[in-house]
Amino acid sequence: METQEILAAHKTMKVMAAAIENAKGDRWVAETEVLRALQA
Repeated sequence: METQEILAAHKTMKVMAAAIENAKGDRWVAETEVLRALQA
């Protein structure tokens, strides 16, 4: 259970990081990171 929670938190952080990149205008990189985070 704890491992799953850690993995979920890691995915969330990756998506948040991608959202920050998106806010900076690097849209394609951000979308790639979101897809990567969701597939991981």
